[in-house]
Amino acid sequence: MSGRWPPNVYFLGAAGFPDGPVKIGYSRDIAMRMRTFAEWSPFKLEVLASGDGGMKVERVLHRAFASDRLHFEWFRSSQRLRDLIAHTNATRLEIAMRTIGLEYPFPFEPGLVTEASAA
Repeated sequence: MSGRWPPNVYFLGAAGFPDGPVKIGYSRDIAMRMRTFAEWSPFKLEVLASGDGGMKVERVLHRAFASDRLHFEWFRSSQRLRDLIAHTNATRLEIAMRTIGLEYPFPFEPGLVTEASAA
């Protein structure tokens, strides 16, 4: 497994804009990813939520919110997406996805799933 941590899916948004666009991505180091985005973003960004999962979970989420896609990995802040973010913050991403009717793509055990096996 590359990197120091298992992969995490994150939901990123502009601080102070609760209805603004949301980026759905994944990274082994969200803090490093945030620093990268901060360099080019005209807004201060914040992590709205994050949870266990890698590329496969990210792909499921991108497909689930395809009708809300604005540009690449950025999505309209629909009520369903806001619900997923709120549930993720209250529980875990796996439970939050099931709460809004999405299947988590595999039984996730942090540290055991690599990017290669999640693809």
